[in-house]
Amino acid sequence: MPPEVEIRFKSRNIPRLTLTRIFLWNAGKETMRGNQIVRDDPLRCEFQLGDEVLKAQVGACTRKVNKWAVQKTGG
Repeated sequence: MPPEVEIRFKSRNIPRLTLTRIFLWNAGKETMRGNQIVRDDPLRCEFQLGDEVLKAQVGACTRKVNKWAVQKTGG
């Protein structure tokens, strides 16, 4: 971007902005059970040191009963 262009989020200048979409899909024939995910090692997305997630949301879910949610943790 030319230096004349500024990207702002909640009044903060953002020097670099990317959009990441992550899809989780169980293509198997068996349901994945919650007890198959280790409590001390849950599903997560990790980013490089210094990166900041500005917003995270569940875009779509085929079965609402699964109660998918996102949670920002750490730094």
